[in-house]
Amino acid sequence: MLKLLGSCLAVLLMVGCATSVPLQRAQVDSFRTGDSASDLQAKLGKSTPTLEHSFDYAGAQYLARHFNLQTGMQQSGTVVCTPTCMYIPIMVPVYTQFVIVYGDAGRTVRAYGTLEELSKSPEESISALMPGLKLAMEKAQAEKKKG
Repeated sequence: MLKLLGSCLAVLLMVGCATSVPLQRAQVDSFRTGDSASDLQAKLGKSTPTLEHSFDYAGAQYLARHFNLQTGMQQSGTVVCTPTCMYIPIMVPVYTQFVIVYGDAGRTVRAYGTLEELSKSPEESISALMPGLKLAMEKAQAEKKKG
């Protein structure tokens, strides 16, 4: 009975916290710069963005879609007391923010990666986008909190 309770609690914690479907590493490995938006959408499957916003850089319009990327699992736990207390380990997914940047008015993939990867990109045209992307991201996050 207690084992069943622990399993149910773990499922509830994971489902209750999931507001979007995260990306998996295998999906990201299939992405290519230059993919069309429709090709990439097929590769995204049921993954859902946590945030979308547009931004300008050097007179060009870009679209950024932010996702949670599952990077691993971490053990956590909870204590259940039914008259005696027992520690129940729970495996919790670990996520990092992943961004896909579309150019050509949202028609093709220009860049993708974590914010850190994109900021440190050896391609100057990618790393130069990041200040504008981050500023637009902060504005979009603030508006999302208001709404």
